[in-house]
Amino acid sequence: MTDEQLSSLLDSTAELVKAVHAHVATLSPAVTARAWIAFQAGLLSLEHGTAAFALIQQKFLPSAFTLMRPQYECLVRGVWLFHAASETWVAKLGEPLSVQSGKRANEGPMLAEMLKELMPRPPARRR
Repeated sequence: MTDEQLSSLLDSTAELVKAVHAHVATLSPAVTARAWIAFQAGLLSLEHGTAAFALIQQKFLPSAFTLMRPQYECLVRGVWLFHAASETWVAKLGEPLSVQSGKRANEGPMLAEMLKELMPRPPARRR
């Protein structure tokens, strides 16, 4: 990819980022703890992506690429919180941040476990 092509791609991406942020600003989650906390995880994922894009624009590529993993993890966590997390986990991860709530949150499921919980289950067989 030439520098000119990269510059054009970054300009197009900047327009997309701007449009996504404008759209997200119009959204509000349903009035439930589950929807609110899942939405917050999605916003954090978006923030990581925006930061990575800013770093790419400045040609800080290793730093930008290191944000891809937490961006993905935040996105998966948000989907997991909305669709698969127990009420206990929703409550734990929805608490205001403190030393104690942070420790409890760190005890949560890892990415692989969240993905397994999101996997579709085959329907039960009739005997």
